[in-house]
Amino acid sequence: STEPPRLDEATQAAVLTTASALGIGQAGKLLAAWALDPARSPASRAKAVEALRAAADPTVSGLSAQLVGDGQPLVRIAARGVRAALLPPPEVVPELLSATAAGDIAERQDAVRLLGGIDHPAASEAVASLASQLEAGRLDPSLELEVNEAVAARLGIDRSRALAAARAASEDPLAAWRDVTVGGDVAKGREVFFGKTEVSCVRCHKAEQTGGDVGPQLDGIGGRRDGRHLLESIVHPDAKVEDAYRTTVIVTDEGHTLAGIVLAEAPGELRLRKADGVVVTIPIAAIDERSSGPSAMPGDLASKLSRRELRDLLAWLGHLK
Repeated sequence: STEPPRLDEATQAAVLTTASALGIGQAGKLLAAWALDPARSPASRAKAVEALRAAADPTVSGLSAQLVGDGQPLVRIAARGVRAALLPPPEVVPELLSATAAGDIAERQDAVRLLGGIDHPAASEAVASLASQLEAGRLDPSLELEVNEAVAARLGIDRSRALAAARAASEDPLAAWRDVTVGGDVAKGREVFFGKTEVSCVRCHKAEQTGGDVGPQLDGIGGRRDGRHLLESIVHPDAKVEDAYRTTVIVTDEGHTLAGIVLAEAPGELRLRKADGVVVTIPIAAIDERSSGPSAMPGDLASKLSRRELRDLLAWLGHLK
């Protein structure tokens, strides 16, 4: 007889999660066993915990108590999320506050995020304490974005805007973006670059041998440019523009307007790459007007990204060395 095909781990976990959501048989027990099994991947174990929570499984509270001390950060994060949702705030807030000093960045950030979501005086007091530590330089700066969000949620203060206003005297155009400069997730930043269609980074820039040629090649950019330069190129793209990537606007003698990056200029003709990647050749004699415009990088790019997405994108770009 032919053996049935074996499912890979991800598929097995997905089947169990779906069965649990539908209330099928022993799915809850199987998911709990999966979550406790250190031989499974941390991501699938975390998803098992989240599936039990979503299904309101009665065992998830006790399971989370076991897993909050697990050796894997992803599993601890999932367990702590359950505890933040189910336990009384006075009990869970000290635990979350302690987790803001954990060894894993994502775990620290998630603990602050959870504190910001708890509507209780104990959580508000903890958030205020973290903000004070951050301002005094005693808290990991990679938590600044989460602290700012938690302060807004619990204390009603737009901390990032207030800090930017306070630093306006320094005339630093990047002051309002300090909370996105560190703490990003490299893998998620890669997803933003290649997958977020609203910004279409990959249409104009090439990285990992994939993408367009309108903008600079990004492989190795983290070794050539510091984080401040990378941030400025996204939020204020016209501040510093290399001539090779400055937009050129051409009006022909027939009244047509073309804009793009000049690739080459030889006696008698000019080659221009437009924003859609199409390269056109224009006779010099047919050019009626020619002027240099701003950077080819869209000026509203930052508005199409959440602050977390921008932080992750910067982390990925800095990683390209």
